[in-house]
Amino acid sequence: MKLHTLSKLFLFVLVFIPFIATAQQTDTVVSATPINVPVDSIAKKKHSPKTAAWMSAVLPGLGQGYNKKYWKIPIVYVGFGATSFCVYWFHKEYTYYRTEYRNRLNGNTDQLFEDLSRLSDANIDAVKQYQQRNMEISIIALVLWYAINIVDAVVDAHLLDFNITDDLSLRFYPSMGTEQMLLNKNKNLQANFSLTLKF
Repeated sequence: MKLHTLSKLFLFVLVFIPFIATAQQTDTVVSATPINVPVDSIAKKKHSPKTAAWMSAVLPGLGQGYNKKYWKIPIVYVGFGATSFCVYWFHKEYTYYRTEYRNRLNGNTDQLFEDLSRLSDANIDAVKQYQQRNMEISIIALVLWYAINIVDAVVDAHLLDFNITDDLSLRFYPSMGTEQMLLNKNKNLQANFSLTLKF
């Protein structure tokens, strides 16, 4: 009796050891290989947002060129041209009225501007402050446009590797639950549905 049990055990070990070894080898191979990851995406060099940021910081528009968004480069320079012109214009006007105001305070009547002779000292000071405020706003706008240029390059670099697919679908699958009814020997008929979102 013991010999018969021992032979059964020996036969069991001989039959199932190859299956166990095969299963272990299969698990090892599967764990070493990424699932559902294309080889091209692993080997592909990623687009660097840091590089785009540095390029835009050194030379505005260069980061947009790095991202292959060439149509944005003229927009970047139009923005810089407009804000730079505003800074130049309001600085020139501020300097003009400030010089007139200082000459009036110091009594330099021979250095006064003729076209401002009809304005009072208070009016000259008010216009001077107005032009100074506009100049400061233009400088802030120039700095903000420089920052927007960098942020735009970084965001585009992040989105360049983003996988956008047209395979986006929502499907509706109705079922009557017949499998569960047969397995559980349940006489109640059940109606089910499932929604599948593929993206």
